Amino acid sequence: MALIQEREEEEEEPTYQSELYVYFFVSVACFGSLFTGYEMGVFNSSQHALRSLMKVDEDDSAAFDGLMTGIIPIGGLLGSLLSNPILKRFSRKQSLILTDIIGVLGKFT
Repeated sequence: MALIQEREEEEEEPTYQSELYVYFFVSVACFGSLFTGYEMGVFNSSQHALRSLMKVDEDDSAAFDGLMTGIIPIGGLLGSLLSNPILKRFSRKQSLILTDIIGVLGKFT
């Protein structure tokens, strides 16, 4: 019984110097959802221009809109699945630089 009490006393919850520290990291985590919603809104506004640029028929416009809207979450899923192998192969700094380069090249193509 004394052994159980000693273990319970040793395991303390981590303390933070400020609640502001915790709120900062929670808000940073929430920016991912906001960014995804913003991207979907921007992308939806440009779908009409994409349809005319790619010469999509009116019959296929619903499927095209669904495909274009679904690409954003699929890209997020692929990015999250590829992040672990990239981080294992490269350092954190190198992987951030690599993903930034991929993002910049994607904006120009």
